Amino acid sequence: MRAKGLFAALLMLVMGLAAACSQQTTDARETQRSEGSSSTIDDAGITVKVKSSFLSNPGVGGLSIDVDTDKGVVTLNGMVDTSAERSLAENLAREVQGVREVVNSLQVRGASPGGSGNTDFTDAAITAAVKTALAFKKDVKAHNINVETRDGVVTLIGTVDSEAEKELAERTTLDTAGVRSVNNRLNVR
Repeated sequence: MRAKGLFAALLMLVMGLAAACSQQTTDARETQRSEGSSSTIDDAGITVKVKSSFLSNPGVGGLSIDVDTDKGVVTLNGMVDTSAERSLAENLAREVQGVREVVNSLQVRGASPGGSGNTDFTDAAITAAVKTALAFKKDVKAHNINVETRDGVVTLIGTVDSEAEKELAERTTLDTAGVRSVNNRLNVR
C-alpha cells in the first residue's frame, strides 16, 4: 500500500512539473511575441531574400553589399562599381516582400564622398541606371520609354497609359543617382 501511495505522489509531482514547464514555455513564447521576436525573424528573412536577389542578379556584386533590416526598413551599405549597380541594388531590395523602405547608403567607387556626385556619373551610366530603375517599377511600362541623358539632365520620351504612370516615371528618374533634372516629354494615351 505504501508503494502505491509513494507512486501516486511521485506521479502527481511529475505531472505538476510537466504542467509548470508547459506553462513556462507558453509564457516565454507569448513574451517573445510581445517583444517583437517575430519581427526579428521577419527582418532576418527579408535580409536573406535581399541578399539572395543580389547574388542571383549578375548586375549586382552581392558579396560587396552589406544588408541590414530593422522592422522592414532595409539599409544597404558598401561599395559598388557604378551608379547603375547602386540603383539596381536599391530596386531589387524594394521588390522583396515585406520591405517597407530602403535606405541606400551604397557608395560608388571613385565618387566624391559627401558631395552631390553629379559630376562623377557619366551620361551613359545615368541612362543605364534610369532604365534599370524604370524596369523595376511595376506600374511603369519601361519598354515604352526612351531615356536620353546630357550633362545629368534626363529626357524621357515615349507614350504611357496614364498621368500617374508619367509622374511615377519622372519621380523614379529624379530619385536615380546622378540625375540633375528631368525633362518629361512623355505623352499620355
